[in-house]
Amino acid sequence: MSKKRTDLINPNYGMVIHRDFVPLYADDNYAQFFGYQNGKDILELASIFSLINPDQRDITKSNYDDIMSGKKKPQVRSFRHYDDQGSEFFILAIEQIVNWEEEPALQIAFVDISSLTQAETKIRKSEQRFRDLIEGSIQGMVIHRNFKPLLVNQAYASMHGYESPAEILALDDISIFFTDKNLDVSLVRAALILSDKQPDTKQRFKNRRKDGSYLWVELVERKVTWNDKDAIQTTLIDVTEQVVMEEKLIQMAMTDSLTNLYNRRFLMDKSSEVFNLNKKNDQPLACILIDLDKFKDVNDEHGHSVGDETLIEFSKRCQTLVQAPYYIGRYGGEEFLVVMPNATANTAYELAEEIRLKCASEPLITSAGAFTLTVSAGVSYFKDTDKHFDQLIDRADKRLYEAKALGRNRVVV
Repeated sequence: MSKKRTDLINPNYGMVIHRDFVPLYADDNYAQFFGYQNGKDILELASIFSLINPDQRDITKSNYDDIMSGKKKPQVRSFRHYDDQGSEFFILAIEQIVNWEEEPALQIAFVDISSLTQAETKIRKSEQRFRDLIEGSIQGMVIHRNFKPLLVNQAYASMHGYESPAEILALDDISIFFTDKNLDVSLVRAALILSDKQPDTKQRFKNRRKDGSYLWVELVERKVTWNDKDAIQTTLIDVTEQVVMEEKLIQMAMTDSLTNLYNRRFLMDKSSEVFNLNKKNDQPLACILIDLDKFKDVNDEHGHSVGDETLIEFSKRCQTLVQAPYYIGRYGGEEFLVVMPNATANTAYELAEEIRLKCASEPLITSAGAFTLTVSAGVSYFKDTDKHFDQLIDRADKRLYEAKALGRNRVVV
């Protein structure tokens, strides 16, 4: 590293996060160590590669490539550093792969141990500096042994709804933050880490906050030595906003924007999966194709906005009647498809009749007033000769047209 200062920095540590030596984050201590005023000055550099001593650049680049490709694990390294005046310094570099803006990057904490001359002093001051690094991290960090917290930073406490790290340290077990689903996974991960076997480096978990609400975190973990015994250091990144956005996008992709039922595309994909599974396991399967009788008259008389209200109110009614494992979606226009895994034709007929009778007896409430709108339905069921789900829909469609031809407001199997 091209160090421009001759005095020992105070405090003797700094942190930088980079990707291919392009700086993503640098604290002021790191910047001042190399003669800059603050971390912002480092971020203005195109690359921090020029800060590395020329005789160390090849090995540094090779080390970076090996770590990011998974050939090597991040380590704690020590090396000699010479500044521009030729002064020698001893540096401890603590490496860790982190997630920065959804992409992996290398975090390096530099500790200048030049002034530490006695082994006991080195251990004491290094531990304190390590504490400082963790406590000042922009990520949540905890060191635990058998899930008993040994060291916690403010970011970890805050993301779990606690005011201070001391509240976390007073707990006997941080596994209270884990949901029931991921507790066993965490126990297995801990065992692998302590036995020097690396689990998946990037994991996403749902944790529980102090107030009972939930957050999503991505974490990396490694084995460390704490008071001469093995422990685990966990680094967390709160990705709750990202997960919520992903869930919204998934929901949008599978939902009809008007009725909030499944849309046709997702409905057909899901139905094909159910068909293949039930056919493989030789289980019954039925479907109902429903059409609102004389729906065109509603649009012609009251306008399309009232027509939309009608579809919404009908969908709400169906949602109360169609319960899991059955599901319903908007097949198109005023047609709706109910898919019923492990259901016989008899069961499908009974559900279709329940929907029909409710529509015939209870008016739909719209801005144009309350009016009764009947439905017709066709029911079909799985046959051994069926090769795909569309065959069930075709038969249900034919039965639906029979119901219409027979005067509407009826179910035909």
